[in-house]
Amino acid sequence: MHGANGYLVQQFLAENTNRRTDRFGGSLTRRLRFAVEVVEAVAAEVGAERVGLRISPDNPENEIAEEDPQGTYRTLVGTLAPLGLAYLHVIERGDYPALADLRRRRPGTLIANFNGPQPTTREAGEKVLADLADLFSYGRLFIANPDLPSRFAADAPLAPIREDLIYGGGAEGYTDYPALTAAPLG
Repeated sequence: MHGANGYLVQQFLAENTNRRTDRFGGSLTRRLRFAVEVVEAVAAEVGAERVGLRISPDNPENEIAEEDPQGTYRTLVGTLAPLGLAYLHVIERGDYPALADLRRRRPGTLIANFNGPQPTTREAGEKVLADLADLFSYGRLFIANPDLPSRFAADAPLAPIREDLIYGGGAEGYTDYPALTAAPLG
């Protein structure tokens, strides 16, 4: 489930976007309700072992402003822990050190990502793997390098990202980056 980047789940969690006065708004418990009920419903339908949740605490995208990301996400992760979800995918951005904090509260698989001004380097991803996470995800860097694992393994140069085109809605700058070496057909 995508509960990050200012999308619907995060809008329910954040105080500035959740102005509801019903059972889904107001207190932390009520603001968490939507996320928890959706995750529980999906897990009940397909099995918790097939469900993961992606979150981005303290991420200001789409004008999200979370007053207490630490308290919100600690409570969310703790509430969901008994379900035994397949994974938690944490995108760290902002001042809250979400990966280190939530790692201690997440007994299962943790996927890490940094959403900073520059794409995460291979070395930074490897450090996170050594210290905090089970997996590391690369977003923009993978878009520009569709063969990223092969490039990392070969210590090959990385293609530069065309920031002005990324996530622009078309193939240019999203699906038109070539692989370092073309794979044989057939």
